[in-house]
Amino acid sequence: MLSTNLRMVEDRIRYFRTGGTAWDIEPYRGDGQLLFDWSVAGDHARRYAGGIKYSPTKREVAIIVLPKKYISSKAVLLKYLTSGMLPGTIVKPLKDMDATVGENANIMLRVMNAALQKDEDYYLRRGDSTSCYWQAVDGMYRKQFIPLEPKAAEITESIRLILYGGK
Repeated sequence: MLSTNLRMVEDRIRYFRTGGTAWDIEPYRGDGQLLFDWSVAGDHARRYAGGIKYSPTKREVAIIVLPKKYISSKAVLLKYLTSGMLPGTIVKPLKDMDATVGENANIMLRVMNAALQKDEDYYLRRGDSTSCYWQAVDGMYRKQFIPLEPKAAEITESIRLILYGGK
């Protein structure tokens, strides 16, 4: 997910540098969905005809692609969250996992935008291993990423407590 979005921003920067004005996100979207941040887009976005008209500048990341695997994983979580068959002691850690997965996507968007605000070279030189920009955005994101393993362990523990009565 991160690599697709990094490549997308890099390509968009290069597109604007060549004088382009109507950049298209669809080639990156595939079967995924988009995560959009109105607070970043500001006046460059407006609602119309049941959708959003967004004209990004070269210095903002207000939209990222959420791939099909992310969307289907969130759908599985939603299926469990809306199930009337699970006890509340299991639903609570599931909700926490769902919220954390969503927050990690928002963190990615914020980190990517902050990096672009600082310097385009975070994207243009991210593959240059001799540069201070080498995989810098990846590292910034990983520093803020909320680990999912503890959330999964809470779910497992809540199931274990139900099945074995707290032993």
